[in-house]
Amino acid sequence: MKENQVISSKDYYDAVEIKIDNKTNFILCINKEKKIYHIIFLEESSLSLYNNNIENNSIHTSIHKIISILQEQELLKENSIITLYNYEDKIFSEVKKEIKEELQSKNIAIATLKNTLSQRRKELKADKVLDNDLISIDIYSKELIDNRNEITYDEEADSIYTMLERYQQKNNIINQEKDSNQFPIYYIESNNNYIPSMESWYYIRNEKIVAYIEIERHKYCYQGSKKNKKVGECIDEE
Repeated sequence: MKENQVISSKDYYDAVEIKIDNKTNFILCINKEKKIYHIIFLEESSLSLYNNNIENNSIHTSIHKIISILQEQELLKENSIITLYNYEDKIFSEVKKEIKEELQSKNIAIATLKNTLSQRRKELKADKVLDNDLISIDIYSKELIDNRNEITYDEEADSIYTMLERYQQKNNIINQEKDSNQFPIYYIESNNNYIPSMESWYYIRNEKIVAYIEIERHKYCYQGSKKNKKVGECIDEE
């Protein structure tokens, strides 16, 4: 299952929540085939696991990937404390065993606590949706992902605008029409290889760049500088 999809509650069999140093926090959702089929993110730092092909693998493979990523991101260190939360007590011992084996060469403390989905939803102050605690918690996770994505697209749009500024300054351009074929905006790649949609445009007036940049349906309007930017469509005042 893709991480940007709302969780399928019918596949749910058990869950194990992992908290590291009271900051990196996520829930592994496990199906009857003993595969981690979904990850629920509860803290922003846990989004380092997002879109890393962790799901739909065996518990052993998924735990190995998770531990490796967390160590690479320095979210799991030699002096870290891991707390495991047991929800249904069906596969918890197996998950705990895999984590201990993965960390056997490390001096990392592991504590265990019991919890329920209902109690966890209340702790998160998440609204109950469809009378389903699991889906309600997952919607909380989706909001974290959406907020992170919005920040990412904002930065990508800024990087494209920066390239427009460099183009204008390098060529000493005072004015350029919106329909000019010089340096088309939809050929410019952002820092992470995003390309503006064909609806994007810009023009230059008195050395100021007015630009509408749309990336993956995220829309930004620049009225002469990055500081003078708003989220949403741009009114063409050319």
